[in-house]
Amino acid sequence: MQFSQSAMAGAETPKLAGLELRHDSILNKWVIISPARGKCPSDFKSTVNTSNQSASPCPFCLHHEHECAPKIFRIPENVSEWKLRDKKSLPSCVNGEQRIKPHIDSCADTLPRFGSHDVIIETPDHAMTLAIMLDLNIFDVLCAYRTRIQQLASNPHIKYIQVFKNHGETTRASMKHSHSQIIALPIVPSNVVTQLNNAKEYFTRTMNCNLYEYLRSEIQSKNLSLEESSHFISFVPFAASFPFETWIAPKDHASCYEQIEDEQAMDLAYILRRVLQKLNHQLGNPPYNYMIHSSPLRESYEPSYCHWFIQIMPQLTHLGGFEIASGCYINPIFLENITTILRGVNLQNQ
Repeated sequence: MQFSQSAMAGAETPKLAGLELRHDSILNKWVIISPARGKCPSDFKSTVNTSNQSASPCPFCLHHEHECAPKIFRIPENVSEWKLRDKKSLPSCVNGEQRIKPHIDSCADTLPRFGSHDVIIETPDHAMTLAIMLDLNIFDVLCAYRTRIQQLASNPHIKYIQVFKNHGETTRASMKHSHSQIIALPIVPSNVVTQLNNAKEYFTRTMNCNLYEYLRSEIQSKNLSLEESSHFISFVPFAASFPFETWIAPKDHASCYEQIEDEQAMDLAYILRRVLQKLNHQLGNPPYNYMIHSSPLRESYEPSYCHWFIQIMPQLTHLGGFEIASGCYINPIFLENITTILRGVNLQNQ
Protein backbone atom coordinates (compact mmCIF):
# COMPACT_ATOMS: atom_id res chain seq x y z
CA MET A 1 0.00 0.00 0.00
CA GLN A 2 1.04 3.61 -0.55
CA PHE A 3 0.67 6.05 2.31
CA SER A 4 -1.73 8.97 2.02
CA GLN A 5 -1.13 12.31 3.71
CA SER A 6 -3.34 13.23 6.66
CA ALA A 7 -2.99 15.23 9.82
CA MET A 8 -1.78 13.51 12.96
CA ALA A 9 -2.20 15.12 16.34
CA GLY A 10 1.07 15.54 18.21
CA ALA A 11 2.89 17.62 20.73
CA GLU A 12 3.31 21.29 19.83
CA THR A 13 6.92 22.05 18.94
CA PRO A 14 8.37 24.99 20.88
CA LYS A 15 11.03 26.95 18.98
CA LEU A 16 13.89 28.90 20.51
CA ALA A 17 16.36 31.28 18.91
CA GLY A 18 18.81 29.30 16.79
CA LEU A 19 17.39 25.91 17.68
CA GLU A 20 14.23 23.82 17.72
CA LEU A 21 12.79 21.32 20.19
CA ARG A 22 11.14 18.33 18.54
CA HIS A 23 9.07 15.65 20.22
CA ASP A 24 9.66 12.02 19.26
CA SER A 25 6.08 10.76 19.40
CA ILE A 26 7.16 7.10 19.11
CA LEU A 27 9.90 6.87 21.75
CA ASN A 28 8.24 9.69 23.76
CA LYS A 29 11.24 11.94 24.24
CA TRP A 30 12.40 15.42 23.28
CA VAL A 31 15.31 16.21 20.96
CA ILE A 32 17.04 19.56 20.51
CA ILE A 33 17.84 20.34 16.87
CA SER A 34 20.76 22.77 17.05
CA PRO A 35 22.21 23.65 13.63
CA ALA A 36 23.65 26.77 15.28
CA ARG A 37 26.50 24.51 16.44
CA GLY A 38 27.92 25.07 12.97
CA LYS A 39 27.70 21.56 11.56
CA CYS A 40 26.42 20.86 8.08
CA PRO A 41 25.75 17.36 6.71
CA SER A 42 28.97 17.34 4.67
CA ASP A 43 30.99 17.76 7.88
CA PHE A 44 30.07 14.29 9.07
CA LYS A 45 32.62 11.84 7.74
CA SER A 46 33.74 9.01 9.98
CA THR A 47 37.39 9.14 11.06
CA VAL A 48 37.15 5.77 12.80
CA ASN A 49 38.59 2.74 11.02
CA THR A 50 35.67 0.33 10.69
CA SER A 51 37.27 -1.76 7.96
CA ASN A 52 37.26 -5.50 8.54
CA GLN A 53 40.42 -5.97 6.49
CA SER A 54 42.97 -7.91 8.51
CA ALA A 55 45.90 -10.13 7.71
CA SER A 56 45.09 -12.53 10.54
CA PRO A 57 41.93 -14.63 10.85
CA CYS A 58 39.81 -14.35 13.98
CA PRO A 59 37.75 -16.89 15.98
CA PHE A 60 34.67 -16.00 13.88
CA CYS A 61 36.37 -16.99 10.60
CA LEU A 62 35.83 -20.22 8.71
CA HIS A 63 37.84 -23.18 10.11
CA HIS A 64 38.35 -21.37 13.44
CA GLU A 65 35.14 -22.68 14.99
CA HIS A 66 37.12 -24.48 17.70
CA GLU A 67 38.09 -21.07 19.12
CA CYS A 68 34.43 -20.21 19.80
CA ALA A 69 31.68 -21.45 22.06
CA PRO A 70 29.69 -24.34 20.55
CA LYS A 71 27.19 -23.42 17.88
CA ILE A 72 23.44 -23.30 18.47
CA PHE A 73 22.70 -23.65 14.77
CA ARG A 74 24.21 -22.72 11.45
CA ILE A 75 23.17 -22.19 7.84
CA PRO A 76 23.40 -24.61 6.16
CA GLU A 77 23.54 -27.37 8.75
CA ASN A 78 25.81 -30.42 8.52
CA VAL A 79 28.30 -28.99 6.03
CA SER A 80 31.77 -27.60 6.69
CA GLU A 81 31.38 -24.54 4.45
CA TRP A 82 28.77 -22.67 6.50
CA LYS A 83 27.34 -19.25 5.58
CA LEU A 84 26.12 -18.19 9.07
CA ARG A 85 26.59 -19.44 12.62
CA ASP A 86 24.68 -18.75 15.84
CA LYS A 87 26.66 -19.38 19.01
CA LYS A 88 26.56 -18.53 22.68
CA SER A 89 28.39 -15.37 23.68
CA LEU A 90 31.43 -15.88 25.91
CA PRO A 91 31.68 -13.94 28.12
CA SER A 92 27.94 -13.39 28.46
CA CYS A 93 26.09 -10.60 30.24
CA VAL A 94 23.40 -13.14 31.17
CA ASN A 95 23.37 -16.90 31.68
CA GLY A 96 20.97 -19.81 31.53
CA GLU A 97 20.08 -20.14 35.19
CA GLN A 98 16.46 -21.14 35.73
CA ARG A 99 16.06 -19.34 39.08
CA ILE A 100 14.06 -16.18 38.48
CA LYS A 101 12.43 -15.59 41.86
CA PRO A 102 13.06 -11.94 42.86
CA HIS A 103 15.18 -11.34 45.93
CA ILE A 104 14.25 -8.28 47.98
CA ASP A 105 17.24 -6.52 49.55
CA SER A 106 16.31 -3.27 51.33
CA CYS A 107 15.44 -0.78 48.56
CA ALA A 108 16.57 -2.97 45.63
CA ASP A 109 14.92 -5.84 43.80
CA THR A 110 17.41 -8.28 42.30
CA LEU A 111 17.23 -11.18 39.89
CA PRO A 112 19.83 -13.75 38.95
CA ARG A 113 21.48 -13.15 35.59
CA PHE A 114 18.94 -15.38 33.91
CA GLY A 115 18.57 -15.20 30.14
CA SER A 116 20.41 -15.92 26.93
CA HIS A 117 23.13 -14.09 25.01
CA ASP A 118 23.79 -15.16 21.41
CA VAL A 119 26.19 -14.02 18.72
CA ILE A 120 25.08 -14.31 15.09
CA ILE A 121 28.23 -14.60 12.95
CA GLU A 122 26.83 -13.19 9.72
CA THR A 123 29.49 -14.46 7.33
CA PRO A 124 32.58 -16.72 7.32
CA ASP A 125 34.46 -13.99 5.40
CA HIS A 126 36.41 -11.71 7.74
CA ALA A 127 36.42 -8.80 5.26
CA MET A 128 32.70 -8.91 4.48
CA THR A 129 30.22 -6.44 5.99
CA LEU A 130 26.44 -6.33 5.98
CA ALA A 131 26.42 -3.31 3.65
CA ILE A 132 28.21 -5.17 0.84
CA MET A 133 26.59 -8.59 1.22
CA LEU A 134 24.24 -10.03 -1.35
CA ASP A 135 20.57 -9.65 -0.47
CA LEU A 136 20.30 -13.44 -0.15
CA ASN A 137 23.00 -13.47 2.54
CA ILE A 138 21.31 -10.62 4.45
CA PHE A 139 18.08 -12.62 4.13
CA ASP A 140 19.83 -15.49 5.94
CA VAL A 141 20.81 -13.11 8.76
CA LEU A 142 17.27 -11.78 9.11
CA CYS A 143 15.83 -15.31 9.11
CA ALA A 144 18.37 -16.35 11.75
CA TYR A 145 17.05 -13.57 13.99
CA ARG A 146 13.52 -14.91 13.46
CA THR A 147 14.50 -18.51 14.16
CA ARG A 148 16.38 -17.73 17.35
CA ILE A 149 13.67 -15.41 18.71
CA GLN A 150 11.11 -18.17 18.16
CA GLN A 151 13.35 -20.67 19.97
CA LEU A 152 13.96 -18.37 22.93
CA ALA A 153 10.28 -17.42 23.14
CA SER A 154 9.44 -21.02 24.01
CA ASN A 155 10.97 -20.42 27.46
CA PRO A 156 8.07 -19.17 29.62
CA HIS A 157 10.43 -17.09 31.77
CA ILE A 158 11.71 -14.93 28.90
CA LYS A 159 9.79 -11.66 28.59
CA TYR A 160 11.81 -9.59 26.16
CA ILE A 161 14.32 -10.30 23.37
CA GLN A 162 16.61 -7.62 21.97
CA VAL A 163 18.33 -8.02 18.58
CA PHE A 164 21.12 -5.52 17.95
CA LYS A 165 24.28 -4.95 15.95
CA ASN A 166 27.38 -2.94 16.89
CA HIS A 167 29.56 -2.04 13.90
CA GLY A 168 32.86 -0.26 14.49
CA GLU A 169 35.15 0.43 17.41
CA THR A 170 33.17 3.29 18.96
CA THR A 171 29.98 1.19 19.18
CA ARG A 172 31.35 -1.37 21.66
CA ALA A 173 31.80 -3.97 18.93
CA SER A 174 34.05 -6.58 20.55
CA MET A 175 35.08 -8.14 17.21
CA LYS A 176 35.58 -6.55 13.79
CA HIS A 177 34.22 -9.66 12.06
CA SER A 178 30.62 -8.86 11.03
CA HIS A 179 28.16 -10.12 13.64
CA SER A 180 24.94 -9.31 15.48
CA GLN A 181 23.79 -10.17 18.99
CA ILE A 182 20.59 -11.35 20.64
CA ILE A 183 19.92 -10.98 24.37
CA ALA A 184 16.85 -12.55 26.02
CA LEU A 185 15.74 -11.21 29.40
CA PRO A 186 13.26 -12.16 32.16
CA ILE A 187 12.20 -8.50 32.39
CA VAL A 188 10.98 -5.79 30.01
CA PRO A 189 13.52 -2.90 30.02
CA SER A 190 12.26 0.47 31.20
CA ASN A 191 12.82 2.20 27.84
CA VAL A 192 10.62 -0.41 26.18
CA VAL A 193 7.93 0.02 28.84
CA THR A 194 7.95 3.79 28.27
CA GLN A 195 7.67 3.37 24.51
CA LEU A 196 4.82 0.87 24.72
CA ASN A 197 2.89 2.79 27.38
CA ASN A 198 3.07 5.78 25.07
CA ALA A 199 1.73 3.65 22.19
CA LYS A 200 -1.01 2.29 24.42
CA GLU A 201 -2.08 5.79 25.48
CA TYR A 202 -2.24 6.91 21.84
CA PHE A 203 -4.28 3.84 20.87
CA THR A 204 -6.70 4.39 23.76
CA ARG A 205 -7.23 7.96 22.62
CA THR A 206 -7.43 7.42 18.85
CA MET A 207 -7.93 3.66 18.27
CA ASN A 208 -4.88 3.79 15.96
CA CYS A 209 -1.29 2.53 16.16
CA ASN A 210 0.95 5.56 16.68
CA LEU A 211 3.79 4.34 14.44
CA TYR A 212 1.42 3.37 11.64
CA GLU A 213 -0.17 6.82 11.79
CA TYR A 214 3.28 8.40 12.01
CA LEU A 215 4.31 6.62 8.80
CA ARG A 216 1.26 7.50 6.77
CA SER A 217 0.98 11.11 7.90
CA GLU A 218 3.96 12.76 9.56
CA ILE A 219 6.71 11.14 7.50
CA GLN A 220 4.84 11.75 4.25
CA SER A 221 3.69 15.28 5.02
CA LYS A 222 7.16 16.35 6.14
CA ASN A 223 8.77 14.57 3.15
CA LEU A 224 11.17 12.52 5.30
CA SER A 225 10.87 9.14 3.54
CA LEU A 226 13.95 7.81 1.76
CA GLU A 227 12.42 4.99 -0.27
CA GLU A 228 9.74 2.32 -0.20
CA SER A 229 9.86 -1.34 -1.10
CA SER A 230 6.91 -3.69 -1.37
CA HIS A 231 6.59 -4.14 2.40
CA PHE A 232 8.86 -1.54 4.06
CA ILE A 233 9.65 2.14 4.18
CA SER A 234 12.94 3.76 5.21
CA PHE A 235 12.92 7.29 6.56
CA VAL A 236 14.67 9.89 8.69
CA PRO A 237 12.58 10.35 11.87
CA PHE A 238 11.33 13.88 12.50
CA ALA A 239 12.99 13.99 15.94
CA ALA A 240 16.11 11.91 15.33
CA SER A 241 18.51 11.82 18.28
CA PHE A 242 21.63 11.36 16.13
CA PRO A 243 22.87 12.80 12.81
CA PHE A 244 21.86 10.52 9.92
CA GLU A 245 19.72 8.30 12.17
CA THR A 246 17.43 6.22 9.96
CA TRP A 247 14.49 3.90 10.66
CA ILE A 248 12.98 1.05 8.64
CA ALA A 249 9.41 -0.06 9.42
CA PRO A 250 6.77 -2.37 7.91
CA LYS A 251 4.27 -0.35 5.89
CA ASP A 252 1.44 -2.57 7.14
CA HIS A 253 0.81 -2.95 10.85
CA ALA A 254 2.97 -5.68 12.39
CA SER A 255 3.71 -6.06 16.09
CA CYS A 256 6.32 -8.84 16.27
CA TYR A 257 9.49 -9.20 14.21
CA GLU A 258 9.49 -12.97 14.66
CA GLN A 259 6.31 -13.22 12.57
CA ILE A 260 8.06 -11.90 9.46
CA GLU A 261 7.50 -14.09 6.39
CA ASP A 262 10.18 -15.13 3.92
CA GLU A 263 8.97 -12.76 1.20
CA GLN A 264 9.00 -9.86 3.67
CA ALA A 265 12.46 -10.84 4.95
CA MET A 266 13.88 -10.77 1.43
CA ASP A 267 12.27 -7.37 0.87
CA LEU A 268 13.74 -6.14 4.17
CA ALA A 269 17.18 -7.42 3.12
CA TYR A 270 17.00 -5.24 0.02
CA ILE A 271 16.01 -2.02 1.78
CA LEU A 272 18.36 -2.58 4.76
CA ARG A 273 21.31 -3.06 2.38
CA ARG A 274 20.42 0.12 0.50
CA VAL A 275 20.18 2.19 3.68
CA LEU A 276 23.56 0.90 4.93
CA GLN A 277 25.15 1.51 1.53
CA LYS A 278 23.84 5.09 1.43
CA LEU A 279 25.27 5.73 4.91
CA ASN A 280 28.59 4.15 3.88
CA HIS A 281 28.76 6.25 0.73
CA GLN A 282 27.95 9.52 2.47
CA LEU A 283 29.80 8.98 5.76
CA GLY A 284 32.73 6.75 4.84
CA ASN A 285 31.75 3.41 6.41
CA PRO A 286 30.78 4.91 9.79
CA PRO A 287 30.47 3.03 13.08
CA TYR A 288 26.81 2.40 13.80
CA ASN A 289 24.36 0.55 16.00
CA TYR A 290 21.11 -0.91 14.84
CA MET A 291 18.36 -2.33 17.01
CA ILE A 292 15.12 -4.15 16.28
CA HIS A 293 12.31 -2.73 18.43
CA SER A 294 9.70 -5.48 18.77
CA SER A 295 6.91 -6.42 21.16
CA PRO A 296 7.51 -8.07 24.54
CA LEU A 297 6.60 -11.74 24.71
CA ARG A 298 4.47 -12.10 27.82
CA GLU A 299 3.36 -8.72 29.07
CA SER A 300 -0.05 -7.05 28.98
CA TYR A 301 0.57 -5.24 25.69
CA GLU A 302 -1.74 -5.76 22.74
CA PRO A 303 -0.61 -6.29 19.12
CA SER A 304 -3.04 -3.57 18.03
CA TYR A 305 -0.70 -0.79 19.16
CA CYS A 306 2.73 -2.47 18.98
CA HIS A 307 4.54 -1.89 15.66
CA TRP A 308 8.09 -3.19 15.22
CA PHE A 309 10.85 -1.25 13.46
CA ILE A 310 14.62 -1.09 12.98
CA GLN A 311 16.54 1.92 14.30
CA ILE A 312 19.94 2.60 12.68
CA MET A 313 22.16 5.09 14.53
CA PRO A 314 25.53 6.13 13.05
CA GLN A 315 27.92 7.10 15.85
CA LEU A 316 29.28 10.45 14.65
CA THR A 317 28.97 12.53 17.82
CA HIS A 318 29.65 12.00 21.51
CA LEU A 319 27.13 12.20 24.33
CA GLY A 320 27.68 14.91 26.93
CA GLY A 321 26.54 15.22 30.50
CA PHE A 322 23.32 16.98 29.50
CA GLU A 323 22.20 14.14 27.22
CA ILE A 324 23.12 11.46 29.75
CA ALA A 325 21.39 13.24 32.64
CA SER A 326 18.25 14.43 30.86
CA GLY A 327 17.68 11.83 28.15
CA CYS A 328 17.20 14.81 25.81
CA TYR A 329 19.62 14.51 22.90
CA ILE A 330 21.14 17.35 20.86
CA ASN A 331 21.24 16.81 17.11
CA PRO A 332 23.29 19.43 15.23
CA ILE A 333 21.57 19.00 11.83
CA PHE A 334 18.06 19.64 10.54
CA LEU A 335 16.77 16.22 9.52
CA GLU A 336 15.18 17.52 6.32
CA ASN A 337 18.71 18.25 5.00
CA ILE A 338 19.79 14.67 5.73
CA THR A 339 16.80 13.27 3.86
CA THR A 340 17.74 15.26 0.76
CA ILE A 341 21.36 14.12 0.92
CA LEU A 342 20.60 10.42 1.41
CA ARG A 343 18.02 10.45 -1.36
CA GLY A 344 20.66 11.89 -3.64
CA VAL A 345 23.16 9.08 -3.03
CA ASN A 346 23.38 7.15 -6.31
CA LEU A 347 23.66 3.41 -5.81
CA GLN A 348 23.46 2.77 -9.58
CA ASN A 349 20.21 0.81 -9.33
CA GLN A 350 21.72 -1.76 -6.97
